[in-house]
Amino acid sequence: MQVRVWKIDRGAVLEQVKRWADDLLRRVAEVEAVVLFGSMARGDATAHSDVDLLIVLRQSDLPFHERGRSIPHPPVPVPVELFPYTVAEVETMLREGWGMAVPAARDGLVLAERDGAWKALISG
Repeated sequence: MQVRVWKIDRGAVLEQVKRWADDLLRRVAEVEAVVLFGSMARGDATAHSDVDLLIVLRQSDLPFHERGRSIPHPPVPVPVELFPYTVAEVETMLREGWGMAVPAARDGLVLAERDGAWKALISG
């Protein structure tokens, strides 16, 4: 039996994702903020963890399941989950206490934001 154990280099992953988020904000006008949340943000990621990213969009006419198709994934050696929600959807989640915006607001790391957009959302 062969056992492989590896560890995620959190610092390297964060650096790569931060560069990607900054670039995404520059290239895509609809993106208001990119927030890392989950185990990678909290610092308790394991070898089986992924990168969870809340992408806050100014607005979108696309259904949720189609939004992520136009957003390239960051070039990192671990799985990535993108959660592209509009500002209005994030406001609803935070107000009603459900959805991915809640853990992102609680323990997320803001990787990039336009004009304090994330701060304004979580401060109500």
